[in-house]
Formats: sequence, C-alpha cells, structure tokens
Amino acid sequence: PEPLLPTRRPVLGLARTVLFPHDVCTVEVTEPENLRALARMNALDGQVLAAPLRAPLSEPRPVAERFHPVGTLARVVSRLALPQGGLRIALQGLRRVALSELQLEDGCAWSSGARLAGEAEGDREKAARERARMAGLLAALAEVDPSVSRELPGMIALYGEDDERITDLVASLLPLAQSERACLLAEGSPARRTAALIHHLESALVRARAG
Repeated sequence: PEPLLPTRRPVLGLARTVLFPHDVCTVEVTEPENLRALARMNALDGQVLAAPLRAPLSEPRPVAERFHPVGTLARVVSRLALPQGGLRIALQGLRRVALSELQLEDGCAWSSGARLAGEAEGDREKAARERARMAGLLAALAEVDPSVSRELPGMIALYGEDDERITDLVASLLPLAQSERACLLAEGSPARRTAALIHHLESALVRARAG
C-alpha cells in the first residue's frame, strides 16, 4: 500500500505565549488570519498547530519567517465568542512538531507538522543529579523571587523520572520571555532542556540575590 501522507493542519500563531505538550492555555484570538485558521480546522479532531510568532501576523513577511520552527500539535477543547469580536479558546498541547512545508492557503498558514524525532535514553544517574539540581535551584529562587511558585519543586516530584514532562512543566511555569520559551520548545532533548533551565535558574538566582 502507498504510505499515508502527513496531515496538513492550519497554523495558529501565538504572539504572547508558548504552548507546551501536556499544557493547557487560554488564548484570545482576534487576528483575522488566526480566526480563519480556526474556521478551517478539521471539526472531527479539532486540532491545529500552535506556533510561537517571530513577528506580528500583520507584518508582510514570507510565511516561513513568521513562525518559530517548532510548534505544538494542539486540540481546541473549548471556544467562546467574545462580545467585542473574536474568540476565547482553550488549547491542550499534544506533542512537539516541526513546521514543515509551510504554505499560505485560504487566508491562513498550513503545515504538515512533522513529529520531532525522539531521543535515546541517556545516563540515568546524571539525569537524576541534574533533576535534583534543578529542583534545588527552583526552591532557592522561590525563596527570593515571588514570581516563582514555591509549589513548583514539589510538582516536579510528581512526575518521577519523566524529564520530558518535568522540563516542559518548568518551562511553562517559570517567568520567561516568549522567545526563551520558544527556544525550549524547539529543543527536542529533555537533557539539553534541563541544562538550559539550570543555566537560566542559576543566572536568575544571582540576579535576585544581588538586587
């Protein structure tokens, strides 16, 4: 039999947030292109590709330059019409996808959203040490920075050794810039995401203690 072609889905551009796998976020959609993307998604599965924007949708850029290269396959779990126009939607992140074969069609961007390749399991002892270090840094930072939840280190423990889930949880809840979150979303390796988060936490802790 012939191989199945990847499913093309409309791309929803996220200007102020980044959706990680397993996360749920609420977004107000008012841009015409994003509204068209929602109108054209498959009603049977309710899925779109939620991608962080590099520039506003209103800017006249080639479609490949509008979005960060990695987004999230997402399910629209609810939608509510806003009185002033537009929609408030809730998105559930499913998995990381590379925005391949981006095209403008029917007034919005489309992509086949190729699944990112997984990574073979590495050194479990090293991963455990890095996990514990990250949890310790989070606890220390929460003591001096009120924007960091004191519950976050305990939430990490709920996921055991699942560094895929842990790193995405931390990345979604830390007070990071959208560009920093987009870089963490684009990193397919949990080990490298852990290293990047540790580096950020060390720097944030130094700044918080200094001032």
